Amino acid sequence: MKVKPLSLIVETGDFVNVEIYIEMPESYSNLTEQEKITILYMKDNDGKVTTKEVMKILDIKDRRGRKILKDMVDKRLINVRGQGRSTYYVLKH
Repeated sequence: MKVKPLSLIVETGDFVNVEIYIEMPESYSNLTEQEKITILYMKDNDGKVTTKEVMKILDIKDRRGRKILKDMVDKRLINVRGQGRSTYYVLKH
């Protein structure tokens, strides 16, 4: 499964607006935007993520980050590794 970035560059006077679109696989159509962003982050980071990383990339609180990751585990998109402060999540293959 490959993700292709697409971009649109528009020059307006002294400014350049750049929009980047990422083509997502059809199987991702039922995911929330936050879940999609998390998966893309994981793909760029050895297929792993922690709750703290999710909080940072999505600019959310700890409770919401854990909820997103739990929902992704329930959807069988990711697996949990470790426990307590050593907990991290990996993409399912």
